Parts: sequence; structure tokens; C-alpha cells
Amino acid sequence: RYGLESLYFLIFPGIITSFLLYLFVAVPPPRPAPVGISGLLQDLRPRLKPLGALYAMSALRAATTIGLVTFLPFLLRERGLSLVEGGSMVSLFLLAASVGGMVGGALSDRLDRRVLLFGSLAAATPLLLLLSATDHVGLVFSCFLTLASFALSFSNPVNMILAQELLPNNVNTASALMIGSSWGAGGLVAATFGLFADAYGVPVLLRGIAFIPAGAALLSLLLFRRRVVQAVDSQTFKRA
Repeated sequence: RYGLESLYFLIFPGIITSFLLYLFVAVPPPRPAPVGISGLLQDLRPRLKPLGALYAMSALRAATTIGLVTFLPFLLRERGLSLVEGGSMVSLFLLAASVGGMVGGALSDRLDRRVLLFGSLAAATPLLLLLSATDHVGLVFSCFLTLASFALSFSNPVNMILAQELLPNNVNTASALMIGSSWGAGGLVAATFGLFADAYGVPVLLRGIAFIPAGAALLSLLLFRRRVVQAVDSQTFKRA
């Protein structure tokens, strides 16, 4: 209704949220002094394989999410939806992702985190395939979209928690790897999706994207190897 020139109105929710966070979020307790580069490398050596697997999983998940958010509106446009209707579907996808992240974070304190990682990523692939195979955009399409987004984002906080607990003396570095660096790598992968969309079409591209979480699920199996478990605190993976 208002056009793209009215996008600047979206800055106000961010300003209000920042102000509320400043007022009501408690100041975190002081952290231990940084251990330095040598300490970081010392912590990384025995944990390089699980951290590498977590990083790759996070990057693949990011590539999947970016690809879906970018090309889903094109698919919906091809199927006759208006820009507003397509935007509503993208909003539903992002809302389900938020809920999935919160539920996954809550369950990560109660269940084996490796199982949560594998299960959520493995479930995302068939749900995304069912989504891409649904021609009519209606209730069934919306359900598959919601469930796929929920499953895809379910393990996102688990990735973060595992990385932070694997590097307890370098929590900020672990967070930067899982949020900043891995999403950047995922964005680079997603940048190639446009070439495939031009060559084979958006529906074929989305079917291909559906298999990316399955690859991430296979990577999560590295966390079950005995040698990896012995290299880290056993309580990192499972909380009583």
C-alpha cells in the first residue's frame, strides 16, 4: 500500500526494542580475562573436529535459510500470489523459525544435543521436499512451510550452546564462529543459487536446496564418534 519508499518506518521497532533492552536486561557478570591467541589455539586443538562439524552445519543451515527466504517469493509469484501474499508466507516462515529456535534451546538442556542436531536437520529435508512438491498454495503448503522452518531452526541454538561449551574460555569466539562467520560462509554458498535458478528454474532450485540439511545431518554424526566424545567433556553433549 505504501511502497518501498516507506521502508524507513521499520527502523522504529528496532529503536524501541534497543531502548527496552537497555532498560530491562541485566548487566552480565564480569568474564574472566581473555586467554589470548595461544590459549585459544590450545583450546581448539582437541576440539577441532567437533567445532569444524558445528561450523559446517551452521553454514549449511544458513545457506538453506537464505536460499529459501530469497527464492520463496519468486516461487509464490509464479503460482499466482501477490507480493503481499508472498510476504505473508515469508513472515510465516520466519515466525516458525523463531519458535523452533526457542523450543530447541529449551530442550537442549534436557536431551542429548547430538540427537537434537541430527533429528532436526534430518527432518527438514523431507519436509522441504513435500513443500516443493505441493503445487497449490493453501493450508497444506502453509503447514509444510511452518514445519520445515521449525525443524530447520530447531537446532540453531543447540549449535551455539555446543560451541560455547566446547570453548568455555573463548565464548565470544565460539559465538562469532557460529553466528557471524558461518552465516557469512552460508551467504557465499547461497550467492550461487541465482545461477541455478536461471539455468533450471526456481522449483528445481528449491528441490535441490531441500537436500542441504541432509548433508548437515550427516556431519552431525561426527559428534557421535568415540574419539570426539573422549576429547571433550561428556556433559557437553548431554544434560541430565
